[in-house]
Amino acid sequence: DFLILLSVPSQLAYSRKRHEKGHRLHNTDYYRTLQSNLLPIANNFKKCKIIDSSRPKEEVLNDVLLAIKPFITIWLFLNENIYLKKIIGY
Repeated sequence: DFLILLSVPSQLAYSRKRHEKGHRLHNTDYYRTLQSNLLPIANNFKKCKIIDSSRPKEEVLNDVLLAIKPFITIWLFLNENIYLKKIIGY
């Protein structure tokens, strides 16, 4: 298992989400509490990457892709071997 937590300051989370349905009743305290509850869980997770998502989304996406790259490589390798076994009986 691998966990990616996109972390952002509570004020920024509030400003991004305040107009979305389901978030209209939340305030900065809600996001501060959410973050304070999630960070300890993420820090105790063996395979975890916490990414600062207060930056431009292109930078965040790049960090996410870099974090999952090893897993994608392993998955492609394993699936390629499964495919070869089906084709040539290897």
